[in-house]
Amino acid sequence: MKTVCSATFINIQPPSNIVNILARFALLATIAIARAGAPDSPRLVKLQNDLNSGVADASAAFWREIQQNGAPLVEPSAGNAHERLVTFLYRSAADVRVLILCDFADYEPHMELRRLGASDVWYSSFKLPDDSRFLYEVSVDDPAFPFVQGATVRFPEKVTFDALNPKKYLGASPRILSLVELPAAPPLPATGVDNTNIPRGSIKRFGTSVNSKILKNEHPVFIYEPPGYANDGPVLPLLLFSANYLSQVPLPAVLDRLIYQKQIPPVVAVFIDYPPGAQDREMGGSTEYADFVATELIPQIRAAERATADPKLTIIGGASAGGLGAAFVALRHPEVFGNVLAQSGAFWRGLPGTAHEWGDPARDADREGLARYVARSPAAAVRFMLTIGRLETSVAFSADGVSMLHASRHLRDVLEAKNYKVDLVETGGGHDPYNWESSLPDALIQLLGGAAASKPASRPGVK
Repeated sequence: MKTVCSATFINIQPPSNIVNILARFALLATIAIARAGAPDSPRLVKLQNDLNSGVADASAAFWREIQQNGAPLVEPSAGNAHERLVTFLYRSAADVRVLILCDFADYEPHMELRRLGASDVWYSSFKLPDDSRFLYEVSVDDPAFPFVQGATVRFPEKVTFDALNPKKYLGASPRILSLVELPAAPPLPATGVDNTNIPRGSIKRFGTSVNSKILKNEHPVFIYEPPGYANDGPVLPLLLFSANYLSQVPLPAVLDRLIYQKQIPPVVAVFIDYPPGAQDREMGGSTEYADFVATELIPQIRAAERATADPKLTIIGGASAGGLGAAFVALRHPEVFGNVLAQSGAFWRGLPGTAHEWGDPARDADREGLARYVARSPAAAVRFMLTIGRLETSVAFSADGVSMLHASRHLRDVLEAKNYKVDLVETGGGHDPYNWESSLPDALIQLLGGAAASKPASRPGVK
């Protein structure tokens, strides 16, 4: 299972947009259609005709065009104004095996590029919603191909960015990924706008580290305090996220803007980092980690900060494994956390364990462990805000696997059956920080916007 992961709130769009919304949902069924037969790309059809007609320099002229405009090719999709035809390209006169590694692969070995006749053009086309924004990589003549051999799964070993695409994502250094943004992809609320004149909160380290007797390790912790924060001020809503919401997803900048626009009240946000190699296991449904957060970390934060003790104003969030972990922590400790914001949650996994362990194709039983946990447990007073990219349909190297998208939908259904308050927001993104950044503001407004009109009451005993 691949775990490497533009937004409009689909479920709260005005009725006038419902046709457009349904049209975009319908596009998911078309993604595979564009792969078979002759090229669907009008530009490649023209190139093929030129090559068949013996037009001199046809291929070289095509590559000069790509060099100037960049790849992949993005063209209108015939008959549907809400999608684009996206064609990935690779240049090689020799035989080569090229795969596109992305989130919307139904099964990664299907993502192989094919040759245009006898030319040096290799391609594969996909019809995608026009609000898509996603990251991808390229694998060329990978020694691990075909990746699945009996019960053995090998992941790609030769992975790089698309040299034909000038748009790069550098937030996963030393890895470099390529970026595609289609015309209707919404603006990014922090990295895509000017925040120069918006008052900024402060970020500080919380001591040296927080020592855990339960986990027998230490966690670096960082605190965001909003503009105008005062030690004798009102008690504020409390947010807890992992530290990648500092390094990869600019949550502090998102908070600054929402507070400035009075769409949410001022908040205190906590960012927790992890010892080397510990994060995926601790966030994978570990009861010890949940108990550490609820009984060791949060009491220290509340003792030091003007942070609420009201679970209705306390949010735990995260992305991918972080989303899975956030949901599990809140369900185990609803007396502390009354809200979950899970972005692209790794809900396909069982509980507990790591992505590597649950990605084993031989370990099929008991996947979707959080949905099972919810179904078997008494309902708790926890509200869920789930966001997921509509492109997160990949099952990577297990053809019988469960995608992030379908696991999120299933969890939503199970939560609703248990009478939880849950919103599932499907965006036009993939499993990546751009998707998470773009869907954060509306998710936070949904969870905190109602508190913006009332000043939180001071809590006795907090200094």
